[in-house]
Amino acid sequence: MKINDALVGVSRLFVDTAPVIYFVERNPQFVDLVEPIFGEHRKCVKTYFVIASETK
Repeated sequence: MKINDALVGVSRLFVDTAPVIYFVERNPQFVDLVEPIFGEHRKCVKTYFVIASETK
């Protein structure tokens, strides 16, 4: 199953900070993996992202 298929109907998604950083920085090693989560096609679906950040 592809990420696009798994996200059909998802309206709330918990995401760690690393994938967000990979997407924003367009990290060449990981951007193709996270693009389906944050990319262009997600604009047509109302999704709430819950992003966790732990600081010490």
